Amino acid sequence: MSQKIPTQLIFGDTSSGVVTGIAHRIVPQNSVAHAVNVTFDDTYGEPMTRQGCAIVGNQIIGESNTVNGLYQYIDSAAGPDSQLIAAVNVVGDATQSLYVLSGGSWTESLSGDTAGKKTRFTTFIDTVVRVNGTDA
Repeated sequence: MSQKIPTQLIFGDTSSGVVTGIAHRIVPQNSVAHAVNVTFDDTYGEPMTRQGCAIVGNQIIGESNTVNGLYQYIDSAAGPDSQLIAAVNVVGDATQSLYVLSGGSWTESLSGDTAGKKTRFTTFIDTVVRVNGTDA
């Protein structure tokens, strides 16, 4: 008895990338359902391992302090004003301070905020706006 040979699947072709939320019967054959730490953006159809992480600057705080917000400000002119900003509870968690990464080390730029408040950031026309629901 003869059998039909199934269509050959080439697992190296992932040009459709990650496809989720679709029934398995109708997803493209050259897609994957789940990919962790993989990017499909560099070369079409060629998945790459996501680049890792790196330590930037010195250690801001001790082990017992809490980071309540972290933001990467990017100047629209791609100039030297681009920087990382962190909202951190100070020692003893009495207040919260903002730190900016400057020349490889973190320097305090604002102090006295309410401790323990989750801090959010956004940029509007090259101005960083910080909110935490309490402090102005």
